[in-house]
Amino acid sequence: MALEYECLNFRLKNIDLKKENIFLSEDVDTYINLKKIYEENKASIVSTEPHLEKIEYTDSQDKLFPQIRTESCEDAVKKFLEAKTMSDITQGNISISYSLKDIGRFKRTNWAFQKEWRYIIHFLLWD
Repeated sequence: MALEYECLNFRLKNIDLKKENIFLSEDVDTYINLKKIYEENKASIVSTEPHLEKIEYTDSQDKLFPQIRTESCEDAVKKFLEAKTMSDITQGNISISYSLKDIGRFKRTNWAFQKEWRYIIHFLLWD
């Protein structure tokens, strides 16, 4: 007895983007229509991206789950949101910064056989 199954054919359109058309750092083949997102003003794409990144395989929790937010003091977000003026922020030495540089660059060592490379694209969506 043969087992029959039907697979739905979901064809994704491959899009060839040239860096000069939407200010990318290099030419990219992708299934994400970045040009459409950019032209419809739905997102801001970081100008140095996309960039090709070789994946590092590790079991370091610090690398697998990187800290993306740094605060100058305890409860900085709460103090920032409660501030009534810019002076409240500067006098309280409140600062909050974000770094996305390590997101998507690491995988556990049990995936090392993949020898993966990824295009990293950071963008901010709005609507």
